Amino acid sequence: MVLGSFSKGLRRVALAFFVTGSAIAAPVMQVSRFDIAGVQSLDLRGINNQGLMVGEAKVAGQWQGFQVVNGSVRFLGGPAGALGTHAMGVSEAGAVVGNYWTSMRDDGLGNLIEGPAKGYVLENGQFTTLAYEGAEETSVRGISDNGRYLSGYSVLDFLRGETQAWVYDRQTGQFTDVMRGFGAIAAHVDDQGRVLGSTRYRDPVTGRLVGTSFTFDAGVLKLFNLDGQTDTRARAVNAGGQMAGFVRQAGVDRAFLGTPSDYQLYNWQGATGTHIQDINDAGVAVGYAFNEDGNGFSYQALIFRQGVPEPAALALSAVALLALRLTRRRTG
Repeated sequence: MVLGSFSKGLRRVALAFFVTGSAIAAPVMQVSRFDIAGVQSLDLRGINNQGLMVGEAKVAGQWQGFQVVNGSVRFLGGPAGALGTHAMGVSEAGAVVGNYWTSMRDDGLGNLIEGPAKGYVLENGQFTTLAYEGAEETSVRGISDNGRYLSGYSVLDFLRGETQAWVYDRQTGQFTDVMRGFGAIAAHVDDQGRVLGSTRYRDPVTGRLVGTSFTFDAGVLKLFNLDGQTDTRARAVNAGGQMAGFVRQAGVDRAFLGTPSDYQLYNWQGATGTHIQDINDAGVAVGYAFNEDGNGFSYQALIFRQGVPEPAALALSAVALLALRLTRRRTG
């Protein structure tokens, strides 16, 4: 596992856990559903430090972006001609980012799907669109707290799944390429333009597609996986160094929350898989569970909060720490 300077906070938190011994009891996730009356399929994608959340709900067969302020849901609409929208991230000032589409297309298997997509920023009630030159489509996935930087990806070859992850500086109007890969996504960006994301690449020895996460800081790209995992899809990190996303194990996706060396995995009961997409500085995370049905996939929006360790875990911690002290005494 390799972590760049982007993850200094992660290293500090992991080191503190190791020194104090509290890594024995990983944080417990308290998970609750988020519902909109009359909507059967929806998810949550972003949350800021004020608790404003964004996501999308399937209405009349098309996804529609929404925001949640103080428990009230408001659908966002879209740029002129939009058939639907995805709302993917939100800044501290409430600027929302995502993508939209004005037509449907064949997925190569005879099915009509949304797209091609263009990115957008919704700020002060106005939509601004964004497209990466030469790409088939563009999706904005994240916005920095201060609103200056956007992160996302553009599809270079839809049928092959080849994408270009990037970071965009709204102040200069410039894209910076992060990496190209099969499903490369720049998911999270901070106020300095540093990026967290994931990709897949073909192993030169086995020829298989391998999943990994990455950091990108001042032009330096570094790959990593969570300890003990071989396919990590990191999606967000907060100021306290808590990282969130999901891992893929034997074809099943499980949400994770914690640090690269001390984390908890979770899957919503009965779900095909569970993802966390964002986490704020208070440790509140948002995401969704999904299930495959006869019409594709259905989604259940979820909110993740960190609880206290279970009594049994606390007891194990106390026993482990006592054993450590006794060992030290015996060894002098």
